[in-house]
Amino acid sequence: IPEEAFIKAMEEIASLLKKRGTEVDDAGKVLMHLWGRNKNPDGWATVSLNEICAELGLKERRGHGGYEPAKKDAIRASVDRLTTVKMFVRDLPEAYGIKGRVKTDDPYIIIRNRVMPDGGDQQELFGRSRWEAISFQPGLIARRVIEVEKQFMFLPRGLLALDSYRFRATKLLGAKLTELFRINASRGLNTHSLRVK
Repeated sequence: IPEEAFIKAMEEIASLLKKRGTEVDDAGKVLMHLWGRNKNPDGWATVSLNEICAELGLKERRGHGGYEPAKKDAIRASVDRLTTVKMFVRDLPEAYGIKGRVKTDDPYIIIRNRVMPDGGDQQELFGRSRWEAISFQPGLIARRVIEVEKQFMFLPRGLLALDSYRFRATKLLGAKLTELFRINASRGLNTHSLRVK
């Protein structure tokens, strides 16, 4: 996806999050932070509702233990609303050789399953559901923004194919060099000098 279309789509997502309420926007930021901290090598993270509440700065009830049920319900609803926030990229610039109307529809977050109070899993959400934990990951485009990997879309295939966990430093360096060369090429420069120290 061309960079300008990509940035515009992310701005639309940010706008959608705010339109659905400040609590949805806050829940989105907290979830992404928790995902970065808890994700496994497959890109999925499992977080409890209590972790989300704590990260949002809610205070536990004195003498009763846990968080206020009404507040927990509101946070559950906000998290579930995040799955309905989707980015649309359409009418990409012809300069990139893309003809016709192109549209990608990518969710902000994907919930794989919800862990119920009895410990069982619920794959799909039907009506109001009082889950206690979720297993989730961001959509592909949101994920690239969070991992500061949008420039990886412009990498040579050899670098792109490297494992992001084992060769993260190599990919980041490759991304930076690729970005520098792209900027210089747009200014008509064929070479770029770097000093390593």
